[in-house]
Amino acid sequence: MKKTWVFLLVCLLVAAIANVAFSQENGLVSAINELADRLASANVGYVRSISTDTVYIDLGQASGICEGMRFEVVHLGEPIVSEGVIIGHQEEIIGEIAVTRVREQMSLAGIISKSKEIVEGDKVYQLTKQVERIAITEFPYGERFNNLSKDIEDRFYTAMIQRGMQIVERERLAEILAEQAVEWTGLFDLSSAAELGKLLGVEGVLIGSITDQGETLAIRARLVDVETAQAITAASTTVSKTPAVLDALSSAIRGKPSIIQVQREGQVEQLPAGDFLFSDDFHVQPDERWDITNGKWTAINGQFTPLEKEVGKVYTSDINVSKLRNYVIEVDVYMGRVHDHYHNKQGSCAAFIIGRGSVSDDHDTYLRLDGEDQKLVQALLMSDDIVVDKKGIDAQGCIHVRIEVRGGHHVIFINGKQTSEFFDPLYQEAELTTVGVGSWYLEVVISGKVCTEVLDRTTFDNFRIEEIP
Repeated sequence: MKKTWVFLLVCLLVAAIANVAFSQENGLVSAINELADRLASANVGYVRSISTDTVYIDLGQASGICEGMRFEVVHLGEPIVSEGVIIGHQEEIIGEIAVTRVREQMSLAGIISKSKEIVEGDKVYQLTKQVERIAITEFPYGERFNNLSKDIEDRFYTAMIQRGMQIVERERLAEILAEQAVEWTGLFDLSSAAELGKLLGVEGVLIGSITDQGETLAIRARLVDVETAQAITAASTTVSKTPAVLDALSSAIRGKPSIIQVQREGQVEQLPAGDFLFSDDFHVQPDERWDITNGKWTAINGQFTPLEKEVGKVYTSDINVSKLRNYVIEVDVYMGRVHDHYHNKQGSCAAFIIGRGSVSDDHDTYLRLDGEDQKLVQALLMSDDIVVDKKGIDAQGCIHVRIEVRGGHHVIFINGKQTSEFFDPLYQEAELTTVGVGSWYLEVVISGKVCTEVLDRTTFDNFRIEEIP
């Protein structure tokens, strides 16, 4: 009998867990379907007040209204009855208005034209352009992307197709960007979304964002008209921060959207180098001139990183610049995220930018960036593993590093601000000089057991070398 009760309790527990997971999943599905319904159809509201030439309507930010949206104003006449039920009213079009300012629950609009006086109670219909072929982008969380960004994009693909729209596949998006040598950050305003749409040959582009609101997340979406660079429709909703949503929000964090990389007939696609001696944006795969010193390196989501992520191991990759004496190195760095299970806190990781590595005399000068929870906390300028300058820095997201080298003189800039300067008294021109990048995830070992887990990789992007006077 006791075993039977235990079995029943286990079944009930499993059912409860499954029900919670279903509810969490269903909440996001419902939110996307709600947004899709509102994006695929026009807003309808009423005039609530008139003041001189300003019309107040009961549609605002909560309805996805944006400045510039136009509405047809209709005066309602006698009711229309079908089988004893009022199904509508006789309508007379009396004017057109355009939104000038938007509030949370209402909007202010200017009168474009009118054949009669607009009065309180008149109905307004949003004037929208009908589009059939659209592109959908990933939704950023701030200026970053994660698994939730990708999940929302995928769900919009299904939802908008179900509402009769043709969607450009992500492969085509990647292909067009590669052909045009366009860097896709995924962060779009109306004009940049319209430019992207023109490249893709679509009528509209669906863009949006995820915003933290404390206990909930706001999901905002806009369907942009490629021809006018104006929002055709817009909508917003909120979702609860369920465990599943929070897990997706903190997983696979990256600086750019995830798209399928394109490679044609074995050729590496990359941005034009221009005046740079070497440049690599890693849109497809690393340039073959990279010398992989430690581990295997690859391009993931358009960023350069070691394929492995073993803690305690240093990974480096170099470019041979021969006898180059005066040059500039530039690179974007995204710090990784490491968890220390023993102390139950975020661990530390390091990124390296090698300013000068001399094979012949084994004398190196490099910048070491120490990070924690995807944030740069300090920068150490080092020569032969000796710290020559140390700066405390608090920076998140994309960290732009610039190193100016003139002989033995090094000047370091981080996010456009000079942080270090160093003259190397041991400098001598070498027969072979290398520059490059590296990463290292610091390990915590307790009783012989490694208690560190790498959650997100350290990655590099837009690496360039330029000769200077």
